[in-house]
Amino acid sequence: MKLIKKQMIALILVIFISVPDIAVLDQYVTHEVGAVTFDEINHPDLFLKQVNGDLQCTLVAATMLVRRAAMLSGNAAWADITVDKVKSQAWVNGVGLKYTFTYEGITVNKASFGTDPVNEALMLLQQHPEGIVLYDQIRTPRSHAVLLTDYTGEMFYCADPSDAVPYGRIPISSGLVQVKDAEFYYYVSSPSMTALSPSAPEESINPSIDINTYSATLSQTSYYYDGTDKKPAVAMLGLSENVDYNVSYIGNRNPGSAAVIITGIGGYTGTIIKSFEISGVLTSDYLNDIITGITKQTIQKGKTAAIKVTLPDSLKLVQEYNSNVTGMYNEVKISYASSNKKIAVVNSKGKITGKKNGTTKISITAELGDGTKKVFTYKITVK
Repeated sequence: MKLIKKQMIALILVIFISVPDIAVLDQYVTHEVGAVTFDEINHPDLFLKQVNGDLQCTLVAATMLVRRAAMLSGNAAWADITVDKVKSQAWVNGVGLKYTFTYEGITVNKASFGTDPVNEALMLLQQHPEGIVLYDQIRTPRSHAVLLTDYTGEMFYCADPSDAVPYGRIPISSGLVQVKDAEFYYYVSSPSMTALSPSAPEESINPSIDINTYSATLSQTSYYYDGTDKKPAVAMLGLSENVDYNVSYIGNRNPGSAAVIITGIGGYTGTIIKSFEISGVLTSDYLNDIITGITKQTIQKGKTAAIKVTLPDSLKLVQEYNSNVTGMYNEVKISYASSNKKIAVVNSKGKITGKKNGTTKISITAELGDGTKKVFTYKITVK
């Protein structure tokens, strides 16, 4: 018996000598963390408000971020994470929230948005179910930060620490910072968070398939601005829209980057984001994309040649302009003329007929509703 006890003591000593730091031992242990549901991470008790006028919106928003990260990490004591406690690690008096800080093993970093905060925020939310902090530093009358919680039902949601807006998870439109206006964001860089589990079990007994295993293509990836919504069609081989996936659009009217959000439904989960561009152009720029051609530039007397005009998708051929239609500058008239009708004539459909020997110029005029014109000319020889 004494020998067995000595062996056990020796084994314990070996463990403590080999692993002097309990943190080192901890990294080899797998922690079982219970799944957190969407409703749990958005419970009203989790969100916080700043004291009116304390100018610490970034700190309060970051504290809510740390709380959600702690919950996802399995920390049942997330409610003990307070603004004052996080402030001791994250705040510099007279300066503000640190660019990086760590509280209770959760590291938060600051980063800059690129040219397209909306699409970047969508992708960040896929990687960070705990959310991100949006910071509009040049906002008028003063800078402000909110916690962006999720993108659900084609809408961003946030928790705004200002006492001037409703409490809890609210649509981003009700907050004081909009995604497109944010210059910076704070995010949890460590540890990585696991995805949320559904608030209610799904009825289907079949496992869901991640829609990202399929390839999605857009019918068009560039448009000209014309004041109307741009909605490129989505094609996914083997899948059907409104059966296997839904499609929604963000920023698809004004010039700039726009996005198509493809969300799996039915037996499919996940989200695919495809980008496309809307160019802000002058009216005359539309005319530069017109392509003209002629079948023959040398014809015999009595013979014909044909003119072909190809319009870009942004222009619509009309006989008369419709002044009641928004964006009427997309309507274009095409007319033809001969500089010498004794040599050759051209009709309203672009058919050229040789009359007698000689040379003439055939002009093709494209005119928009605002009077902007572009003329294409071809030399025709009749023999």
